[in-house]
Amino acid sequence: MERMKRFLGAEYGPLKLAAVRTLALQNGAERTELLTQLAGDSTKSDELRVEAIAGLASTQDQTALLKEIAEVGNALLAREAERVLRLQGSLPIPKEKNHRRRTFSRGTFICPPLEMPVQGAGFFPR
Repeated sequence: MERMKRFLGAEYGPLKLAAVRTLALQNGAERTELLTQLAGDSTKSDELRVEAIAGLASTQDQTALLKEIAEVGNALLAREAERVLRLQGSLPIPKEKNHRRRTFSRGTFICPPLEMPVQGAGFFPR
């Protein structure tokens, strides 16, 4: 665990990110404590904090912190915190978007909402 702490204090961003992801895969109270500190530390980058929040998905005792982040944090952090809270069963699963019903000669089909293709993604002509 000491090595992970050293990696988290490094200047090199990818090393910090790898350390957070490694902590997320481990078990134990010290790992949860480190991830909780990272998730709540507003001086850290959003990328590290999102990874720390995702790593807290397997712990039930950080619900208060995750709810606080979901309410107060920026959109990226809030979305991840809400996702983790839904995985833990602390938030209800949101209802799907309104789907259109189309009636054909053989019955009624439910179609998902139409979404515009992303230009330049390589799947659609420009």
